[in-house]
Amino acid sequence: MTVHSKLELAEGLVRGGVFRASWMNDLGYDAEAVHGMCVNLFGQAPTAFSSDWFAVLSDDTVAGDTVLRIAGALYDELIPFSDMSEAVIKMIRYGITERNGAINAKLGVALAEHFSVPVSADVIIALAEFIGGECRDGRCDFGDAARATEPVLENEIDMLAMLTVRMEGHAPVSWLSRRLKSRPSRSKLYYKVVPSIPFVLKDPKGPIRLLGKTVDANALAKGTGDIFIGLKRTKDGSRVRLDYRVTEEAVESNSFNVRPEWRDFVHGEFIEVNTGVSIRYNRYGKDARKLAGVGLAIRKAYPEYENGENAVIFLDHTTGLATVEVGHATPKFEDRIADFMSADIIPRSKRTPLPRAA
Repeated sequence: MTVHSKLELAEGLVRGGVFRASWMNDLGYDAEAVHGMCVNLFGQAPTAFSSDWFAVLSDDTVAGDTVLRIAGALYDELIPFSDMSEAVIKMIRYGITERNGAINAKLGVALAEHFSVPVSADVIIALAEFIGGECRDGRCDFGDAARATEPVLENEIDMLAMLTVRMEGHAPVSWLSRRLKSRPSRSKLYYKVVPSIPFVLKDPKGPIRLLGKTVDANALAKGTGDIFIGLKRTKDGSRVRLDYRVTEEAVESNSFNVRPEWRDFVHGEFIEVNTGVSIRYNRYGKDARKLAGVGLAIRKAYPEYENGENAVIFLDHTTGLATVEVGHATPKFEDRIADFMSADIIPRSKRTPLPRAA
C-alpha cells in the first residue's frame, strides 16, 4: 500500500483546484500555509466559498482544465452542477496532477477519498463563469464560453461522436468497445478510457453517458432478465431449438440460461459450425444454469448484433454440432431457419441461398 506524505496530499489537493479548509487542517496546513502553497504553484490566492470550500481559479488546475475540456465538447448541452462535480472529482481520481501533467493514479485515488460530498454549487458556478460560461437553474451552459479546449485525442473524439449520434446520449460499455476506432477491450474501456475523459460518466450499473444526459429507470434496470423465449425439440430429442432475446448484457456476459425443467434436453457439448466455438451445458456442473459459448459465438459471427434481435440455437445430439442464428424475428428470418430442425447442420457459407421472390 502506497503511503503519501501530508505535503504530497496537500499539494495534490491544491493542484486539483478545489478543496476544503478542514482537509488542509487535518493535514497540518493552516490558512496562511495553504495561501502560500497556492501562490507558489499557481501564482494566485485561493478563493473562499460556502461550506468551507476553496478553489484556485486557474486553467492549469485539474478542475480548471476539466471545465475547459467539458466546455469544448459539450458546448450545446446544459450540464447539471452534480455532473460537473462528479466530473471534476473523477479527473482528480484519475491522477492528473495539473493541466497536461503526468498521471499519478495512486495519488489520485488518495486525493479522491477526501471528496465524500459533491463540490459545492457556488464553486461549480465560479469555475464555469471563470471561462465565460453561464449558470442558471442548477446547470452550466458553455455555449458562449470565452475559452474552451476541444477534444484532440482519438478516443475522446471518437467517444463524443459515438454518443452524440445516439438520441439518448448514452451507450453500454460493450456497444462502445466494438465501435470505437481503437477497439478497446471492455475492461480497458471501463477502467482506462472512460476515467480519462472528463465529459463522460459511467454509473455503477448503467451505461456510459455524456454529462447532461440522463438514463431512465428502465435502462438502468435492464439486465439480462428473462431473455429465454422458448424451446422446441424433435420427438426423439436428437435436435433441439432454443430461442433467446438478444441483449448486450447477455451476449457480453454469456448469460444464456437454461430453465431447470429443460436441462436434460440441452446437456452436452457441441461445436458451432460457423465459428468453431464450443457450446456446452453440463447439468451436473458447478454452474448448471448457463449454456456456455453462445455469447462468444454471437460476438464472432455477428459483431454488429443489436438489442432486441432473436438468437436461435440449434443443437444436434447425434452429430455434436450446433449453429447459432441471429436476426430480427421476421418472416424472412424464419424462412432462413425453417428446415434447421431436420436438415444437416452446416456452415452458412455452404448453404444454398433461398430463391428470391418473383
